[in-house]
Amino acid sequence: METKKITQDDINRTVWKACDTFRGVIDPSQYKDYILTMLFLKYVSDVYKSKLNDYLIKYEGEVERAERAMRHERFVVPEKSSFDFLYEHRNTTNIGELIDEALADLEDANREKMSSEDGSSIFRNISFNSANLGEHHWRCLYVSRIHLCRGGWQESR
Repeated sequence: METKKITQDDINRTVWKACDTFRGVIDPSQYKDYILTMLFLKYVSDVYKSKLNDYLIKYEGEVERAERAMRHERFVVPEKSSFDFLYEHRNTTNIGELIDEALADLEDANREKMSSEDGSSIFRNISFNSANLGEHHWRCLYVSRIHLCRGGWQESR
């Protein structure tokens, strides 16, 4: 099966659609933080997964050797911080909490790379469990409705 090449227009269209999910819910100056955070998480998760696969091939399936090599990569992505884990749990009632915990764990695993100069969290102003996203049931709906996939942003039904 042939894979369709993703164009810049495809990327622009899908990111715009993701922003549409939050329009009217939170201030436009804030929703970029949520979208960019999820794009970053998707990117580091995909790179990590690809590198791990490369090491598994290189070391003929020896998981321990591949995992040891992964500790020297640019970012370490704990299992519960991976985009795939969050995607699998996207319909849970506490998805906002799961994303916040995933970001905290990702930051802890990469403390020297992901801290600001004053030592504070780079995700300190972003909470997917925030009252900024509305009451709890609406917040869960908004956060669970958007997710990234290989082809871009999609809305869950």
